[in-house]
Amino acid sequence: MGGRRGQGRRDGGAATTWLVGSAADVAASLRDYQALGVTHFILSDTPYLPEPVRQGDRLLPLLRHDSRQKA
Repeated sequence: MGGRRGQGRRDGGAATTWLVGSAADVAASLRDYQALGVTHFILSDTPYLPEPVRQGDRLLPLLRHDSRQKA
């Protein structure tokens, strides 16, 4: 399994899981969840503007590449 995972729960809130590591580590962890049948993910982090841009630049191309290879 790629990357490190953390779990947390705030009082009254939903359970959360953090995927921590390089873009390749996080992509590998997301693939592991997909293999278990998870089909939707919410990708968010702080700082709220730079982090989504970084995910779009580094993580999403890896996931798109994976999906193209399976098609």
